[in-house]
Amino acid sequence: MNISASHILAVFRNLPGATLIVNADQPDFTIYEVNDAHLRFTGLKRENIVGKKMFDIFPGSTEKGLSDSARSLKGSFEKVLYTGESDQLETLRYDIEMPDTGEFVERHWKITNTPVFDESGKIIFIANSAKDVTKRVRSEKRNLLYREKLLKNKKKLDSILNHSPDIICTIDDEGRFVQLNRAVKKILKYSPEELEGKKYINYVTPEDVEKTNRAAAIIRNGRPLHNFENRYICADGGRVPLIWSVRWDSEDQLMYATARNGTEKVEAERELRERREFIETTLENLPIGIAVNTVSDGSTQLINKKFSEIYGWPQEKLQNVEMFFERVYPDPEYREEIQKMVLAGINTGKPEKMVWDNIEITTQKGEKKNITARNIPIPDQGLMISTVLDITKQKEYERELESSVKEKEVLLAEIHHRVKNNLAVVSSLMQMQVFKAEDEQLEKKLYDSMFRINTMATIHEILYQSGSFSNMNFSEIIKKLITNLQKVWLADKNIIHNIEEEPVQLNINQAIPCALLVNEVMSNTYKHAFSGREKGTVDVKLRGENGRVFVEINDNGIGLPEDFETKETDSLGIQLIRVLTAQLKGESGFKSSQSGTSFKLSFDKIHTGMPESVE
Repeated sequence: MNISASHILAVFRNLPGATLIVNADQPDFTIYEVNDAHLRFTGLKRENIVGKKMFDIFPGSTEKGLSDSARSLKGSFEKVLYTGESDQLETLRYDIEMPDTGEFVERHWKITNTPVFDESGKIIFIANSAKDVTKRVRSEKRNLLYREKLLKNKKKLDSILNHSPDIICTIDDEGRFVQLNRAVKKILKYSPEELEGKKYINYVTPEDVEKTNRAAAIIRNGRPLHNFENRYICADGGRVPLIWSVRWDSEDQLMYATARNGTEKVEAERELRERREFIETTLENLPIGIAVNTVSDGSTQLINKKFSEIYGWPQEKLQNVEMFFERVYPDPEYREEIQKMVLAGINTGKPEKMVWDNIEITTQKGEKKNITARNIPIPDQGLMISTVLDITKQKEYERELESSVKEKEVLLAEIHHRVKNNLAVVSSLMQMQVFKAEDEQLEKKLYDSMFRINTMATIHEILYQSGSFSNMNFSEIIKKLITNLQKVWLADKNIIHNIEEEPVQLNINQAIPCALLVNEVMSNTYKHAFSGREKGTVDVKLRGENGRVFVEINDNGIGLPEDFETKETDSLGIQLIRVLTAQLKGESGFKSSQSGTSFKLSFDKIHTGMPESVE
């Protein structure tokens, strides 16, 4: 039968597999013919393919290095031409460019390149058959990822199982261990391999075999069992209590079980029992009274010995809230007042509102006492803890102390008043001595001493006026000192004072040395800083920060001489500054320049009640 070329072409074009006929004209490999299946795959038209170079029409995507696919296909063509045999590419990613959008679509192909010979045996065409295996490749990738994930999860699961402190195992329908984790080695001293395939009942202590068999029957009937306890014999002969949770899987015909070392539970129960006994013993012997009541009905759960002792009633007489109020507060009006006050505090739900101080109670013998009571709610347990402290003696001490303190305050105020007056007398005597002195140096020293005495007198005057010996307003002392010194030293000068001060409270132990120190520095400033000048400025700064006091005195005077440290070392003023700084346990120093002198003092503030003796 003679088949015409048109028939052959028709058959070719209707082949189900995508096929191209490519001329063997390397390196161009022009396309001679294409079948309909290929056109459907690529979305191209025949006239846009036939006669064109293979790799102009199908260059392959160059993204992510996939141009290697085009090179692989070209290499296969060349291999066919070289060997004269068919060549197959099992899987080749060769992305197709869509003509409408110009975008490349991922495609995976199984390629078969077959030589077509002429009558002389020369290869004139290559039949390029392509089977789209994209779905298969994607499926294989998904399966590979899934297997990798399963393997990874299995490793994680094995790691979790083997790091569990509890035994995790499976048991078959014959009662044999199938699989166990590594915890069995720690708990029973057997390796998993030693127990796998062995019947678990052989390792149960004889006295627990019967109840274990009963439990196994219940489990196989489909009822999970939790917190089942039995004892196992260890490899070293010891016995370990185990706490099991087990369920039966009818499909797998396996028991899935976990077992916790019961030794820990026994130890925990022992510790809990000892802790409870400790708490009960502690509560019973505390120096404060404690009672625990149920909120719902007011019944008493616990009353310690001290609670009964403070209220002066036997425990059985205080067994509920109603009974308690009737006995402890026999006066109806006072009882109602106390009940309203207590109820108001409880209704807030805030423990800080449930504190009642200096409440008067009545004992069974009719004795009156003063107490401080507090309630502590435990909402999640529906309980109220009541505590009571007997402050009867404390109140008596407070009254005695208050009376004693008043007497001492009057005495101390009078002492400071007299000290101030005596200092004033001493100052006057020294002033008289100044008038009689013929030695200029002596006169100067007497003046300096007189000002120091006046400074101490000023402090005692403030003490007398304030009535407080532990909290003196040092800002006020600074201002008074400056005012007094100005009257003496600056009568004929125009010196501007800038005072920056924060409220700083000092006790007498620090106020006196600090004031004397400021007196020395200010006196030196007035005497020397503005020598030969009519005008000047003095800045005084006082502040407290983080429990430390800072004093700074700056002037714009002529500054200190270069040999100040050597020259003034033996002067009484400098010695006083050093002694007073040491007494304050602080730090001080001068800094001088052409623009003036700066003095800085800092020390830690002492927080104390009544003053200590001044050294």
